[in-house]
Amino acid sequence: ESKDIKYKQRTIMVWNEVAPNYHKRWAKNEIGPFNVTNGLIKSAKIKSGQKVLDLACGTGLVTKKILNKVGKNGEVYGIDSSYSALKIAKKWVGDKKNIHFVRGDAETIEFNTKFDVITCQFALFFFPNEQKVLKNMKKFLKKNGIIALSIHGKFNVPYFDSILNPIKKFIPDYLPQYPEMDRFGTKEIFKKTLSKAGYQKISQTIDDSARVLKSTGLNLLFRVHFPILKTSFFTSILLVTSEVVKELPATLILRPFNFETLAVSTYIYASEERMVEAAAPATAIILIGLIPIFFISQMIRASRLEKS
Repeated sequence: ESKDIKYKQRTIMVWNEVAPNYHKRWAKNEIGPFNVTNGLIKSAKIKSGQKVLDLACGTGLVTKKILNKVGKNGEVYGIDSSYSALKIAKKWVGDKKNIHFVRGDAETIEFNTKFDVITCQFALFFFPNEQKVLKNMKKFLKKNGIIALSIHGKFNVPYFDSILNPIKKFIPDYLPQYPEMDRFGTKEIFKKTLSKAGYQKISQTIDDSARVLKSTGLNLLFRVHFPILKTSFFTSILLVTSEVVKELPATLILRPFNFETLAVSTYIYASEERMVEAAAPATAIILIGLIPIFFISQMIRASRLEKS
């Protein structure tokens, strides 16, 4: 038997065992990473009457929300390889004519229909050959359809880290050893993986990903958005400061407040032909103007070194 087959058999055995507690303690109540499920549904832009595939549906958390979105005129397929998880999903989601739960392998499954939307939450990394899965998803998708995926980050994943780290330390043989679950854990690697499978229109919802780390409100602003924007933010401050220092019309506004800027002082001395006195503030303007140029050049250099 091949390495892939043995891994899949092991994974199915584990999921058949853990599915009841997984559903009761986490998925059902959208605890931990599952609090981003609504974000995944939102990014999928599901509409009433659509046909949707939920790949690796597990115990049906995403599937149930999709069913509510498509309504009675829509149709939903939930695919998973664990019979235990599917049994829970069927019972929890309910017996409706427009929901179909199928036990199957996302790498090899075939459909004689196409879907408006395909979702896959926290599962792509379980498949040994993710390229087969991604290409299948693309094959099953209607023209101009949407594929919405969510994965775990590579670093600092609450809930999962608190469980997996002790398991790795004390009972490492319990976990499937192949492949690595965090191998798509950075947006750069994930984007390359999608591009390799032939995807071109790839959008990344940073806010929804950040909520996996329990970042919301001001915490989201300072932990996620500010680090991304800080270079642009500080560059803007430096450029504005440089412009204000040397811009005469802008600084003349401060004269009624009895405040003489360098530009105003230079202008007054020069208009009175006191060139020696004008030299000091004029030189100061030049030196202050060099400061932002120095810092901006350093940031550009650092950025180029990171890319190389």
